[in-house]
Amino acid sequence: MTGAVDFEKTLEYWQQDKWNGSFSVKWHIVKDVPNNILKHIILENNENKPVTNSRDTQEIRLEQGLQMLKIFKDHVSKTSILDDFAFYESRQKLMQDKRSKQQQLQKQVWDTRTPVSVTGERPQRTASLLLLFPMQQRWPRQHQRNPSSPTESPRPVNSIVQPELHSQDAVQGNW
Repeated sequence: MTGAVDFEKTLEYWQQDKWNGSFSVKWHIVKDVPNNILKHIILENNENKPVTNSRDTQEIRLEQGLQMLKIFKDHVSKTSILDDFAFYESRQKLMQDKRSKQQQLQKQVWDTRTPVSVTGERPQRTASLLLLFPMQQRWPRQHQRNPSSPTESPRPVNSIVQPELHSQDAVQGNW
């Protein structure tokens, strides 16, 4: 790390919005090193876990840091993380394109559903959205019948009994 963490700056590298902030780094060694070569290095300031269980920005004491640098320097590697960048860049672009298309489609759906008044203005949107999904029913391996009523049909396990709801009812508000 060549500077402090800036928590106000987000670079949108991650697939999920779990992390924020960024910091600059200077790469000294770029090499693939298997985790099993590093597992013997234990970090007291990380609950005595191996360094391989650490997350980004984990502080490492000088002794453990020197051990890691020696391993990185001495390990003979045939591959590099740099070899994989093209793959991850193209995958990231596909995911961003897909997300963008979904957002555009969602916006188009909202725009076509919002009525326009005589003056040409759109009224304020209200939160009234009903999603209808068919229920998935799971049946037990053996259909269990009620002994007192042998003709009763078996009921799905973990299902919710609901009255039938048709899309026309939902449009008219009859639910």
